[in-house]
Amino acid sequence: MILCKEGIDIIKEVKINKDSGLYQVVLNSQKGTRTFWIGNIYLNKGCTRKIQTLFRKIERAVPSDYLANTFLIGDFNVNLNVESAEKLLFF
Repeated sequence: MILCKEGIDIIKEVKINKDSGLYQVVLNSQKGTRTFWIGNIYLNKGCTRKIQTLFRKIERAVPSDYLANTFLIGDFNVNLNVESAEKLLFF
C-alpha cells in the first residue's frame, strides 16, 4: 500500500511482521487535520494464535484513543463464509 498525496503525511511506521505494518497518517485539509492509523496486513495462515498475536501487537502499537480510527486492509486468510473460531475473532 502506498500513500502519496499532497497533504497526507506518514509520521510513524510500526512493523508488525515481515509482511505487515501499521502507519500513523496525518491528513491536512481545508477542514482541519485528522490523524488515523492504517494497517497493511498479511497473514500466511489465518489461525487463531496468529490472529490473536496480530491484534495484541496492534493494541500495543496504536494509542488507545486512536484504536477507533484504525483501519486494517489486507489478507487475513480467514474464510468468512464458513463458521469457525477464527471467523468469530473478527465479529
